[in-house]
Amino acid sequence: MAMWSDPEFAQAAGIEATTDLDALTRSLAHFAHLNRHGLYYKWTIRRRDGNSFLGEVELYPLKPQTDPWLEWGLGYSMAREHWGQGLMREALERVLRFALIESQALRIRADVGSKNERSKALLRKLGFRCEGIQESKNFLYGRAVDMELWAISRVRYQLQVSQPPT
Repeated sequence: MAMWSDPEFAQAAGIEATTDLDALTRSLAHFAHLNRHGLYYKWTIRRRDGNSFLGEVELYPLKPQTDPWLEWGLGYSMAREHWGQGLMREALERVLRFALIESQALRIRADVGSKNERSKALLRKLGFRCEGIQESKNFLYGRAVDMELWAISRVRYQLQVSQPPT
């Protein structure tokens, strides 16, 4: 609950901070239902040496009426005290491999708040490119806000992982 009630985390994540434990519990139960039915993937991020919750990654089809699902949305969040440790990069590398190598996804996209420089830097390191601004994409604290659209294709990802680091 602490992560979702942290105002700085919420601002970076593009969500409204909450202290409503019942609403959060209902939301997580809904996502668990979708996950069980293969309509949505949600993974928790935890340290290898413990069981404490650090963050989460989610992957969901953007056009579920098509088969196979070719374009997927990516969402992620990390508790603020764990920012800057490389944990999210490690988690996203594994999720990208799953989606773009082991599954049939052709493209992964992520919506990022225009002021979230950490997230944009992470996506850039992973090979994502900014494709533009989505006007009034989200509604926060009673007002519409713009989001940036970042994406990576299977082709670009495969080229990137086949190149030895320089």
